[in-house]
Amino acid sequence: MQPGKCRDIGVDNHNFWGMLTVFLLVASSLWGPWGSAAAPTNAAVTPVYDAAIEGPISEGSLSGPLRVITRAARDRKPVVNIKFNSPGGDAFAMLDFLVEVSEAKSRGLKINCWADGALMSAAFFIYQDICDVRNITGRTVVLAHGVSTQLSGNQVDIETDLALIKVLNNIVANMTCARMGMTREAWDVKTLGRDWWFDGLEAKALKAADNVVTPNQMPTKFGMEDEGVLVILPFMVR
Repeated sequence: MQPGKCRDIGVDNHNFWGMLTVFLLVASSLWGPWGSAAAPTNAAVTPVYDAAIEGPISEGSLSGPLRVITRAARDRKPVVNIKFNSPGGDAFAMLDFLVEVSEAKSRGLKINCWADGALMSAAFFIYQDICDVRNITGRTVVLAHGVSTQLSGNQVDIETDLALIKVLNNIVANMTCARMGMTREAWDVKTLGRDWWFDGLEAKALKAADNVVTPNQMPTKFGMEDEGVLVILPFMVR
C-alpha cells in the first residue's frame, strides 16, 4: 500500500458492498426493528410549527424561530406557538427579525406567545410586537427599558451613535406604547434612563400580557425540526 492512498479492495468487492449498503439503508427505512412495514419516511416526520426564543437575542438565536415562522406562513398554517425565555440582547438583530416576521404575518399567520422565566429588554419588545396572544406565567421576570449601548470613539462617532440610539429608542417605545395602551410620557417616566421591572402577574394588569397561565398550561414541546427527508449517502464505487 503506497503512502497517501487507500487500500485497493478490488472492483467486485467494492460494488458488492456498495449495493449491500444501499439495500440496507432502504430496507431500514421501510421496515421497523421487528420486520413489519413502517410508514414512509416523508409521512412519519412532519414539520414542526413551534419554536423557542431562548438565551441572548442575536441573529443566530433568532434564525431558528424565524425559519419556523416563515415555513408556517409558506405552508399556510394558521398559528405558530413561540416560547420566550430570554434576557434580551442585540437591538439590530431584533429589528431585522421584526421586519421578517411582519412579512410572514401579512399572509394571515397568527402567533401565540408563551413567556416563562425571563422576558427582558429586546425579548420584551419582540413579545409586544409579534404576538397576537401574549401568555405569561406569574413567575416570569419582565424588564423594560430604553435602548442602550456602550459608546466609544471620537466626538463625531459618539454623536452619530447617540442619534442612532435615539431613533431606535423611538421605534421600540412607540411600538410598545401602542400595544400596551400607554402614553409616551408615561413610558418615559418608567424607562428613560432606568429599568422597569415587574412580574408576570403585574404584566396583565399593565396590559403587557393578555393571559396569566400556569407552567402546566403551556405547550409541552417547542421544537425547531426540519422537514423529514430520506437521505441515502452514496457509496463510492470506483
